[in-house]
Amino acid sequence: MKKIFSTVILFLLTAFARTALKIHKPFIIAITGSVGKTTTKDMIAGILRTAGMPVRSSRKSYNGEFGVPLSIFDLPTGMRNPFIWIYVLCVAFFRMLFSMPKFVVLEVGLETPGDIANIVRWLRPDMAVLTRLPANPVHLENFPDKESLYQEKMSLLRAVKKDGIAVYNAEDDIQKMYIADMPDTISLRAFNSDSIFIEETRIHYDGHNPVGMDVVLSLNGEQEPFYIPETLGTGVVQSFIAAVTTIVNLYEVIPMQTIRRAIASRHPTPGRMRILPGYNGSTIIDDSYNASPIAMEEALRTLAVLEKQKKIAILGVMAQLGPDSEDMHRILGNMAEEIAHHVFVAGDAYYGNGPNTHYLKNHHLIVKKCKELADTDTVFFCKGSQIARLEYITEALLAPDTDPKKHLVRQESHWKREG
Repeated sequence: MKKIFSTVILFLLTAFARTALKIHKPFIIAITGSVGKTTTKDMIAGILRTAGMPVRSSRKSYNGEFGVPLSIFDLPTGMRNPFIWIYVLCVAFFRMLFSMPKFVVLEVGLETPGDIANIVRWLRPDMAVLTRLPANPVHLENFPDKESLYQEKMSLLRAVKKDGIAVYNAEDDIQKMYIADMPDTISLRAFNSDSIFIEETRIHYDGHNPVGMDVVLSLNGEQEPFYIPETLGTGVVQSFIAAVTTIVNLYEVIPMQTIRRAIASRHPTPGRMRILPGYNGSTIIDDSYNASPIAMEEALRTLAVLEKQKKIAILGVMAQLGPDSEDMHRILGNMAEEIAHHVFVAGDAYYGNGPNTHYLKNHHLIVKKCKELADTDTVFFCKGSQIARLEYITEALLAPDTDPKKHLVRQESHWKREG
């Protein structure tokens, strides 16, 4: 019965979304990739809003068969409550007829084969953005091989409308292989290319505390300085350049000073390398939303260059990696061991047997150990896949006056019940 109800809800939501797009014809920007989708989406939508453009974007990381149509109507999930779903459908029907902004910015993801293929049967973007395709992507265990996963991601770019634009990463060798086969009807725009690339990145400090990043972007030969607040890391910088590349290729001209103001005033996406005040004057780098090998490696490299003397890594499992999972965990465990003074591993993950790596399955024990070590010269780095639920550890290590509901991932009541 539940499966039938779910099937009916999905059918109606998708039908309403397809009809709404036909009626109102908004300009659709869709983002996919193995890392950085949500931050890229949030930056693009934030720039458009700052420029005064009517825009609707995906809530949080709504990016699947249910999430995309819900995002088109700016509606939450009904979870397991049939009455909420009936309300959602009623509002969706009304908005289908009467309400649609000029721009719709969507995140499109996958977990199993056919996820994106099912969406692009009815969703045809005007622009599609591909963030990165790493050599060891997440969700690989659900696919027969890497090739089929990459092809599924590329199907979003192939679905771009005639005379639309596909934005890709020119430094990504895997992307370049697939981009060569794109239809001639789609224009290609590349970031990390000769025309747009990152010239310089520096961590911005307030005293010894990291507070953001100073970035110099080279755009068509001109140097453009930016400040990205409250967040760190290569992943965020790559999302930033993907977002700016998208914006400067729109038919609407948005001044660079507006883009700069939008980036400088944004609050980072929770759980993505977000800088937070910690217990007893410490600093937290909260990257607890999810984890993949490439994102873990880049985050650890950022931890390595911080000016803090006491570095503590709190790591959870990296899920759905397929047959290379054990090797990936061990390699990154060795890396964490070299960088951090202490490595605390939560849950059932195995990151090797280094002398400073400690296995404490109970979150409360990790929090207790971390609080004993916390002072103004301590930085805590928290990263793991969703199933690790490291936001509980991050919450326990927050400074007392920091509201977790405003700063952390998975703070909704249904997540708390499941935790």
